[in-house]
Parts: sequence; C-alpha cells; structure tokens
Amino acid sequence: MEAAAAAKDSEWLKERLREHCEGSLNPQGCYESLRDNTWLEGPSSVTEPGPTTTTTSPAGTTTTTENTKIDITYGDNYYDYRKTKTTIVTKPDGTSETTTETEPETEQPRQEEEQDINFTDSDFPPVEPFYQQKYPEGLEGVWQEAQSKFDNSEFMSFLHSFVPQFSGSCPSWSMSFNIASWASYGNVPFVNLCYVFDFIKVIMLVTALFTARAITFGG
Repeated sequence: MEAAAAAKDSEWLKERLREHCEGSLNPQGCYESLRDNTWLEGPSSVTEPGPTTTTTSPAGTTTTTENTKIDITYGDNYYDYRKTKTTIVTKPDGTSETTTETEPETEQPRQEEEQDINFTDSDFPPVEPFYQQKYPEGLEGVWQEAQSKFDNSEFMSFLHSFVPQFSGSCPSWSMSFNIASWASYGNVPFVNLCYVFDFIKVIMLVTALFTARAITFGG
C-alpha cells in the first residue's frame, strides 16, 4: 500500500485523504489531525569507523586511520544526512596529519504550504411524516360527523313525514292554590319542557313503525 501511494503524485494523495476525512464520523477532527506536525526524531550524528592500514618502509612505519561522521537533520516528513570523512596519517617520526573531506550540503525538500480545508454538510432531504392522523378532531369529531349524517339520513326524513306540523308554542297549564279565604296562594304555572315531548314522539313513531312491520310481514 505504501509503495503504491509513493508512486502517485501529491494531488492524488490529497484527494484520497479528503475522501477519507469526509467519510469519517468527525471530519473536522480528521482534518485537524492531518495538519498536526509529526516530526521525525533520531540521533543528531553517528560515527562510522573506517579501516586502518599500516605501511612499512625503510624510514619506518606509517599508519593511516579513516572514520566517517554522519550528521543527520530531520524535518516533519523527511530526514537528511551529511558525511564528513576524516583521515589521520601517523608518520614514523610520531607526527600526524589530519585531512577532512565534507560532502556538499544537499538542498532540503520544499515544504508544501498547508491548505485550509473547509467542509460543509449537505442538507438533509425532506422527511415525510410517518403517521397521518385519520381523525384529527378525535372521538368528538367522529360523533359530530356521524350525528349530522344520521339527522340527514333517509330514515329520519321518513319519520318526519309522519309528524304533523303545528304552529304556536308548547302547551302549558297552571293550578290554583286558593284553598280557602284564609289560604289564598294564587295560580302556579308549571314549566313545560318541549324536548321531552319530542323525545316521546320519536319513541312512539319508531314503536308504531316496527309494530306495523310485524303485523304486515309477521313476527
């Protein structure tokens, strides 16, 4: 996986990281973690010992010792090193001569500028209600609707056809309470509730209807 990613360019890698963060549960936290600096760490320098050679001549013995010091610098996503080779030649008379060879400094890779990545959540689609109330007015609305249909039904129209139409008001009566000359209480009227007679009328009509049916068609 790392080898395949290394073969791609930086734009391809950015697009893959963007897709990864957009698909996570916390896109903002994912982007912030990508912007955090992750520095490589390690030793600042190491020494690589080289070979030691001895040369014998009529004048004496000459010893040559070589070693290489490697200075290492680190960046956020890279490291660089620079070699310094030191050669020490010890002559027969005991004197020594030191020569140093340092590699030219390499150019550090250019840091890419961090881009401020913004993201926006798309709007949710409209959600339809899961339940549509069939009777918004409740039981009272159902009763009122049924009552109006019953009052306007053919059955009630048929019953009203048997009711004669009268003009005037409901009957009323009174009773005299003048019992004696010493007990005169006058006339007391009795209140008449008209709807009682309407109720009795409907009962008598329905009873007569079913009685006529039983007589005509049999019980």
